[in-house]
Amino acid sequence: MEKECLIISLIYIERLYEISRIYISETNWKHLCFITLSIASKVWDDESYENVHFAIVYTRFTKEEIAAMEGRFLELTNFNINVKSSEYAKYYFILRTHAENNKRSFPL
Repeated sequence: MEKECLIISLIYIERLYEISRIYISETNWKHLCFITLSIASKVWDDESYENVHFAIVYTRFTKEEIAAMEGRFLELTNFNINVKSSEYAKYYFILRTHAENNKRSFPL
């Protein structure tokens, strides 16, 4: 998975909130992070894993559960998975500034 998928995943999580008002909580954060990362990988990477591969690597979910989460996420975001370069740049610079302000590395 490419590093850029992390930023795309963040965009997807915020987009999910904006459209459906679903908050990240202690009960859903793992699901949200996993599914947004997997979708980001499928959108960004030329050769992404498929759900069966994600289920092998991350055994917490079956391929059927991953497909169901993916479908639900896509429905909740109105299938809006396109990320404009300007939107990506906005989040990139927000994260980079945050890292610099907190004396943290930012390897992206």
